[in-house]
Amino acid sequence: MPSLLLVVIGTLALLFTFVQVRKKKYGVLPPGPKPLPVFGNVLDLTARELWLRATQWAKSYGDVVYIHVFGQGLLFVNTYEAAIDLLEKKGAIYSDKPGLVMAGELCGCEDRQDSPRGGVAGDPRGNV
Repeated sequence: MPSLLLVVIGTLALLFTFVQVRKKKYGVLPPGPKPLPVFGNVLDLTARELWLRATQWAKSYGDVVYIHVFGQGLLFVNTYEAAIDLLEKKGAIYSDKPGLVMAGELCGCEDRQDSPRGGVAGDPRGNV
């Protein structure tokens, strides 16, 4: 009987540790429907007219809704104001563009501002 109690306590401790590590990994996420353990919110999605489901979620959870599907997080931004706030005002936080280590740090060009075309900013032809 004591060994069974130790197994139960050990399992609960591992589960608690897993939940705490997952919270730290993902941080505080926007509200959304509760996901299933492995599948996430796959049963909450619809094959057709997903925007209607997103509108329902917006009424229930707010302008920004987070769902989890097979390990992939999906964020629904339901208003123009929320999109502007996330993408324009805080866009640098959410950008996934990696830094240019070779061109920046290793070659000493950290201060250089490149345009999207690859040239120096201010040069209309994109020349370096």
